[in-house]
Amino acid sequence: MTSIRRHLLMGLLGALTVSGLVAAAGVYLQARDEVNALFDYQLQQIALALRDHTTTALVVASTAQSNAEQEVVIQIWDAAGLHLYHSHPGLPFLPQTTAGLTTVATPYGTWRVFSLRGVGYDHVIQVAQPMYVRQAMAAGMATRTLLPWLATMPLLGGMIWWLVGRGLQPLIDVAQAVSQRHPQALEPLPTTGLPQEVQPLITSLNGLLQRLAAALAAQRAFIADAAHALRTPLTAVHLQTQIVARTSEEEARQQAIAALQQGVQRSTHLVQQLLTLARLDPEAAHPPLMPMALNPLLHAVIAEHAPLAAEKALDLGLARDDPACLAGDADNLRILFGNLIENAIRYTPVGGIVDVRITSTPDAIHVEVADTGPGIPPEDRARVFDRFYRRGGTGVPGNGLGLAIVHTIATRHHAQMTLGERDSGSGLVVRLTFPRA
Repeated sequence: MTSIRRHLLMGLLGALTVSGLVAAAGVYLQARDEVNALFDYQLQQIALALRDHTTTALVVASTAQSNAEQEVVIQIWDAAGLHLYHSHPGLPFLPQTTAGLTTVATPYGTWRVFSLRGVGYDHVIQVAQPMYVRQAMAAGMATRTLLPWLATMPLLGGMIWWLVGRGLQPLIDVAQAVSQRHPQALEPLPTTGLPQEVQPLITSLNGLLQRLAAALAAQRAFIADAAHALRTPLTAVHLQTQIVARTSEEEARQQAIAALQQGVQRSTHLVQQLLTLARLDPEAAHPPLMPMALNPLLHAVIAEHAPLAAEKALDLGLARDDPACLAGDADNLRILFGNLIENAIRYTPVGGIVDVRITSTPDAIHVEVADTGPGIPPEDRARVFDRFYRRGGTGVPGNGLGLAIVHTIATRHHAQMTLGERDSGSGLVVRLTFPRA
């Protein structure tokens, strides 16, 4: 399992280590430059001192002996090039160099050399020092400079561990608060006193809890409504089966069986509507809306309901059929228009008219289903979209779910739905306005 505290600790310590290495390199380079400048000056001073005492061999010898401990090699030549003196006989001879400071690479290492010669001066004095002496001294200076920082690394790691843990404590508190809640506790988590970085997480959690509470409330309401709606038809079916079982006369038995079949059919239709409504729940997963042609779908829905309209001698057809394309779910739209046309057929008297119109405009697509039935009074038009709402006095059996399903599908397709009256008399006009694909 990934640990934020461990990740931050390793990252911060790694960054500090890299910074320390860069600082060490900078300290080393600066120390090397200072050591080079100091030793270059020393070489010059030794050569100048020897120039002033070259006629006194004792002075030369003592000077050489004092510099032997500093690993400085002294060589002296006369004007003819004869090698007069070498302070370290065990070391190889270094070749003569040009006057001044130079760096010489030899098979025995790199040397820093100062050569002194001049007009009116018949000797060549050359003072040399191996470069490793300078590098070792620079490295020692850099190490001594960084030792305090290295010694504080464990203390720094402990402080980072403690500070990161303290900074993550609000997250731990939130996790404990969530883990201690029971499944029914969906109240929002408190946001006061939380760090700014934690508040977006709590806000998102509270939004999730709010949506979950709404979904559970809708589910409970749906279960309660479904139980209430199923109780009556199932009770009727149960009574009808008892009537069939007790009836001995064939004619009465056939009537009871017919009533039983109607009751089963109504119960089946109700269950199908309930399942459709549950499938259309906004919290459920839905396929994406895809561009599609609306006309073939409406033609198929009208053809499916033509036999039902023929039973009542209704004039069912397309009064206008403009070409129309929209972004939609074909299965859901089939249910939507099927419910609208079925409702129009059921509520329209024998010999009436049910017209479907598809009107295409530059901005939207309008679909109308108009019938010559009793219509819906204006005061009831807002309530007919509620689940299980039934207007009294219609004399038409139903369960109050058809328009609720239509409204749910229309909302998912971003369509506006309005109810109105026919211009030429009584009846209902259901108008759906879809945005163009």
